[in-house]
Amino acid sequence: MPFTLFHLGPLFLIGFLTLSLLYLPALVLGGTIVDIEPLISRLQCPTCPSHGFFHSFLGASIGGIFAALIVFALKKRVDKVMSLLKLEQPASFKKIMLSGLVGAWSHVFLDAPLDPRMQPFYPLPDNPFYGLYGVFECYAACAVLIVLSAIFYYYTFKK
Repeated sequence: MPFTLFHLGPLFLIGFLTLSLLYLPALVLGGTIVDIEPLISRLQCPTCPSHGFFHSFLGASIGGIFAALIVFALKKRVDKVMSLLKLEQPASFKKIMLSGLVGAWSHVFLDAPLDPRMQPFYPLPDNPFYGLYGVFECYAACAVLIVLSAIFYYYTFKK
């Protein structure tokens, strides 16, 4: 999937529905930070595969932990922004860490069905998720989820 825009629909909806369990900023950053890898890959070699180590559960775990550490370090600032958005939520280090990991793993689950070269269970070479759905279905579902997330946010938090 091209970079992170489409990942935001599922991430926001998961985040809005699990505010008591997951910390939305860490979930979103964890779910998008993984796409630094294809960005760098495309800039260095436009014809090379874009999904490498960080698009495996092992690599995504590292990315998710890194995202959680960033959010935890900036938590006071992040909480001010969340308050402006009417999305205040308490968050412990454990909750932030879990959220970063869930976000990163969701990224792998979303991308793996689209790329036969991905190795979600690296170092194992296979991709058992490939072909579960197609590119059109994935993009359409993600676009719909972005709209549903915006509607859910408006009617749940902005009023």
